Order: sequence, then structure tokens, then C-alpha cells
Amino acid sequence: MAYFSSIASLIAANLIPAAGVLFFKWDVLSIIFIYWLETAVIGFYTILKIVYVRGPFGTEFDHAPFYHTVVSKTASILFFIVHFGFFVFAQGFFVMRLAENFSNPSLWAIFLGLSSLFISHGISFQRNFIGKWEYTRINVGDLMFQPYKRVALMQFIVVIGTVVSLLTKNVSLGFVSALIVFKTGADLYAHLKEHGRFRQSDIMKQ
Repeated sequence: MAYFSSIASLIAANLIPAAGVLFFKWDVLSIIFIYWLETAVIGFYTILKIVYVRGPFGTEFDHAPFYHTVVSKTASILFFIVHFGFFVFAQGFFVMRLAENFSNPSLWAIFLGLSSLFISHGISFQRNFIGKWEYTRINVGDLMFQPYKRVALMQFIVVIGTVVSLLTKNVSLGFVSALIVFKTGADLYAHLKEHGRFRQSDIMKQ
């Protein structure tokens, strides 16, 4: 049940931008801002996962002294912030380049869209990572590189959206809708792949 509720929340969160575009005339810049800032949300929850995960780099550290675990995790978090932050700022370059050529994005749209995605990631964190004990079956080394596939997706969407927007100057509703559909499908695929392996392991144990 927890597995499917996180899927439902993911789809619902991605439908918020779709509804905003179709019914409230959210522009492409607002959508791209939402997707850019979602990268930071992914980084935030990755840091929480590193804090909660059982061992810093593998099961051999499960019974390591407390100070060893704290130092190792702190170093890992600092490294992740610097490394992951680079990708966030790289995306930001394209977003700010786009912002120079369009009117200001809707702050209300960004707040609502980003809040829904933040809640969706939070539900997945609570239901899957904590509730399904995923934190006992993964290590920091894996966690630190886990979000980069989604980041690559976000960068692709941001870059494509920026290039098309700069070239056309008048982005069609169809293009923005296609961008949202593509992102939602890819997001769902990444979610199923990330958590599906743990669910498959649980089924095999039954």
C-alpha cells in the first residue's frame, strides 16, 4: 500500500503544473523554475537519507563507533552538497538565461508547484525509505550517486525548454504540455526503478 501511495502522490504532484498550464495560464518560465528547484528538493531528501541510512559505506560499518559514523556521514554530506550543488547551479545558469528574455515568472505558481513536489518526495521518503526499511538495505556510497539520474533528466528538460523558448519566443501550449508529460513519465520510471528493486526483493522473500 505504501508503495502505491507514493506513486499516486508523484502523479498528483506532477499534475499540479499541468493544471496550472491548462487552466491558470502558467508560463513556461514558471514550469522550468519549478523543475529546476525540484533538483534542490531531491538533494535535500538525499541528505536526509544519508543521515538515516544504517552504515556510512556498507554493512561492515553497522557496528562502528558512534564518532566514526558521525564523522563519516558529515564528510559525505559536505562532499555531496558541494558536488550536487554544482549541478543545481549549472541548471540555474540556463534558467536565468531564459529569465532575461521573458517576463517574471509567477511566484505563486512556483510556490504551489514546488510545494506539491516537495510533499510528494516527502511521502516517498516516509513511506518507502523509512516505512519499508530501505535505509537498512543501502549505503551512503550508493545514496550519494542515486539522484544524479534524475538530475540528468532535470537538466535535459531545463536545457530543451530553455533552447526552444529562446528560439521561438512564443512557446505553444502543446510544447509546455508535452514537456510536463515527458517529465512526469520519466519521473515515474525513475521512481519505479529506484524503489522497485526493494519491492521485488520483498516479494521474493515471501
